[in-house]
Amino acid sequence: MISQKSKICVVTTTRAEFGLLCKFIRNLSNDEFFDVTLLVSGTHLVKDFGYTASEIYENDFGCKIIELPIINLEDSTYQIMSKTINVFGEHFHNNKYDCVVVLGDRFEILGVSEACLLEDIPIVHISGGDITFGAIDDCCRHAITKMSNLHFTGNEDMRKRVIQLGEQPQFVFNVGEPGVDNILNTELMSLEELKESLGFEKLAEKNFYVMTYHPETMSKISPLDQIKAVMEVVLKHDEFKYIITKANIDEGGIEINDFIKESVKGKENIFFIDSLGFRRYLSALKYCKGVVGNSSSGIVEVPYFNIPTINIGNRQEGRMQDNSIINAEVSVESIEKALLKSNDKNFLENNCKTCQKLYGDGNTGEKMHKILKDFIINNKLEKKKIFYDLEG
Repeated sequence: MISQKSKICVVTTTRAEFGLLCKFIRNLSNDEFFDVTLLVSGTHLVKDFGYTASEIYENDFGCKIIELPIINLEDSTYQIMSKTINVFGEHFHNNKYDCVVVLGDRFEILGVSEACLLEDIPIVHISGGDITFGAIDDCCRHAITKMSNLHFTGNEDMRKRVIQLGEQPQFVFNVGEPGVDNILNTELMSLEELKESLGFEKLAEKNFYVMTYHPETMSKISPLDQIKAVMEVVLKHDEFKYIITKANIDEGGIEINDFIKESVKGKENIFFIDSLGFRRYLSALKYCKGVVGNSSSGIVEVPYFNIPTINIGNRQEGRMQDNSIINAEVSVESIEKALLKSNDKNFLENNCKTCQKLYGDGNTGEKMHKILKDFIINNKLEKKKIFYDLEG
């Protein structure tokens, strides 16, 4: 049984991931059993992506925060991946932790996990077992699962897939997705507060869409052609307002951001911003007509607001979807058809108001905290892994 504080490390590399981890980090930091270090890296530290590390400091978790830069905008994806392994590998070599907590499927997180593996540090993985056919994230996620020692999944189907990958069932827990915690437990802004915070006075309730479009990394359509199709529809339908946030650092992401920036010049109905931060983002979801793009949030979190998601392309294909999701191909005709459907009264009444809310009940952070503490106190977080074979 451990008699001293348990040294635990949580890694965040993107704005979206931090929002999901926020409540869990606070739970750990408020528990005197844990000595928590938050490693901040990736696009958090890049000015062109909004330097979202500032939001992390504003949350005042009371834990140690260390910045580990890994991104130069001129670098390719594989160069960033290589630097991630080197930078985190050196940190883990010089700083030993009882475990490292990672979330999701980003290639940066894959690099972090490889560094943990080589330094013999147990990995706690959140949101394994999902499926997304349209991006390399699928391969990254499953690879992270195979390097991890304790697994927290978003629903029962995800839990079964992690076990199918050969993970022992006693190390795999269905706790729900952490993003749902924020929706059900965060005090959101009023519409007036949101407008003032953004400086976008044209917002009114249910007159605007929130849009985020990331590169579809396994598509035959180039990122530039993808965003051209999306923006053609957005610009055509100027009867609506739009809040558009930047794409991520995936190959083609900067190209997408540059195209949007040029496209929206002089458009008073469109507000383009590096990042909303998770509180402003959730507040925007409370008042908007719906969400446009291909972010995982549109599948996992948005249905909890009973509003439509226009999910474009194959980036999220394979994920369990609620009634409120409208899938569109990466074409002007298909996207426009989906936009019109998102305004259909019958769809809003029969689909959006009857969302099943498939990813948890808002207590994910507490569940993960309790399970992780039990594993560490009772020395159940094993480094040695034995492959679990399914019967038959």
